[in-house]
Amino acid sequence: MRKFEGINHPLITSLSVGFEVAIFIFAVDYTFRISDTRAWADGAGIHALDLTLQFKSSLSIISLASSEEEFLGPSPNLRASSEHAFNEKLLVGGGTGWLAADNDK
Repeated sequence: MRKFEGINHPLITSLSVGFEVAIFIFAVDYTFRISDTRAWADGAGIHALDLTLQFKSSLSIISLASSEEEFLGPSPNLRASSEHAFNEKLLVGGGTGWLAADNDK
């Protein structure tokens, strides 16, 4: 509470932060070797990242600060994967990849 001219006024502060992410993916994989029990593949593609960050702060009913930043940009990706069939019902696979995103703002 803040006393002003004999009247108590409540001081209420608020801070809100919002973060949104949308990712759009276009990718192509190529299986370059297949045997009876194993497959190897490589892939490449492009991701489009749509990032939004919102920041708002206020003191009582007075807005102190407000900001919103948005970034939409392409990000390349590469990956490799392999699968191995131990029998007709058990298939184990794994993969690794790389995705890059950079924003200078």
